[in-house]
Amino acid sequence: MSQSEAIWQEVPRGVRLRLHVQPRSARNQIVGVYGSALKVCVTAPPADGAANEAVVQLLCQKLKVPRSTVRIVYGRRGRDKTVEILSSTPRELVGRARSMIANQVDKNSERD
Repeated sequence: MSQSEAIWQEVPRGVRLRLHVQPRSARNQIVGVYGSALKVCVTAPPADGAANEAVVQLLCQKLKVPRSTVRIVYGRRGRDKTVEILSSTPRELVGRARSMIANQVDKNSERD
């Protein structure tokens, strides 16, 4: 199993992503890979669900999906999360997720 395959998992109607979230960052961005998760930085604090909502909004933007299709299925109160993204065109969504993750894995390789 490759590093990118550990980060995402195809589910019947979409994809699940493993994330490691860093709240109170300077910018909202996906910065790379952290262990077997995608590292996501958000400016929002980890209070009242603000960081969770920022993570969801960032993923919606990057994957070009509506807010209603993204939900946190594990880790609402911690930094490590699993997010499920549903789509009527799961293969297309999986392709976008793979591409997004591969770009981050490549960026990390260049830094090393």
